[in-house]
Amino acid sequence: MHRRRLLIHLVAGGTLASTIACDGAPAGPASSAPSTPAAAAQSADLAVAAYDGGAQSAAVNAFLSYDAPTARSTDLPPGTGSYAVSIVYGPTIDPATFEATSNGENLTAWFHPAPGQSEVVEIPIRQVRTVLKFSVTGTANGRLATDRDSFVLQVQ
Repeated sequence: MHRRRLLIHLVAGGTLASTIACDGAPAGPASSAPSTPAAAAQSADLAVAAYDGGAQSAAVNAFLSYDAPTARSTDLPPGTGSYAVSIVYGPTIDPATFEATSNGENLTAWFHPAPGQSEVVEIPIRQVRTVLKFSVTGTANGRLATDRDSFVLQVQ
């Protein structure tokens, strides 16, 4: 029997503060999480997300999905300085093809894509309007395809 495990990653001040396992099993210490300039947290147990980014076929949209953001445009409160992107990588992606940008700035190195895994990465918000773009190539229905997603974060 395959059981899914939900992990909630709490990020504070750019550092993973704690991880809560919602199935009652210990999640392990926060200090075991990877440390990056954007404070990333990974879990091999989370395989589904709330939003697939849209724009491609369902099979291709499954390469990248998100628990945050959950829409193409997200309004943020005044004074917001960062945003936690929660991303899930599909099981057939090629991690070497993953790319991430924020207003054209390459953030690819801040992410750690791996098939079937997820992570939370804190992205700095430096402008009133931030455009995040993500792409990755994977295999869908026996063929290579690329999932490209774009999000707008708007500070009010």
